[in-house]
Amino acid sequence: MVRMDEGKTNFKVFFSLPGEPAARRITFLVLLTCAAIAAGAAALILTWMVSGDLEAATVAAAVVLALILAGLAGMSLRGKGRVALVLLCGLLFLLVAADLYAYGLHSSMASAFLIPIVLAARGFGLRAGIGAAAACSLFSWLLAAGANAPWLAAPYPADISHLTFDAPALTVVFLICAVIAGYGADGRRRGADSEITGKEGT
Repeated sequence: MVRMDEGKTNFKVFFSLPGEPAARRITFLVLLTCAAIAAGAAALILTWMVSGDLEAATVAAAVVLALILAGLAGMSLRGKGRVALVLLCGLLFLLVAADLYAYGLHSSMASAFLIPIVLAARGFGLRAGIGAAAACSLFSWLLAAGANAPWLAAPYPADISHLTFDAPALTVVFLICAVIAGYGADGRRRGADSEITGKEGT
């Protein structure tokens, strides 16, 4: 009969990752996010295939994205999880920003800014999460202001509600999510540090 603690040990060994506990958490975060994004992209392609809206360019973009995600996952497994996480956050920011430039803040993709914000907060803590939220908010404000001014040739009609409603609302949501995710990550990190200190003291 297999004891429960032995089963847990085998489970941990099977999914063991390189590095210290903090580095392993970041590596797992990168791997989980890359897998989730790849699965989400596959689901969208299948949906558009069924609806008849799938285009060859979309498939090509999905293949390139999958290769990039695979590269970031491999980088994290080679002990460069922090670098991979920074690159992943930057990649997601650029993808969302490009989509919003093409379709405006009314696009549902505006909510996808939450992904790099939560990633930064969970991986690096509250300050990083707030910094990511500030960057995403700043882009939203600049896009909204530029679309209603002559200095940005947006490919969609100007809408003052982007500046008076969408940008402020998104800013509030971004900061709230950053605080929640970042505080949880910082609390877990403090708990882990206290546990290590307690073990060293004994």
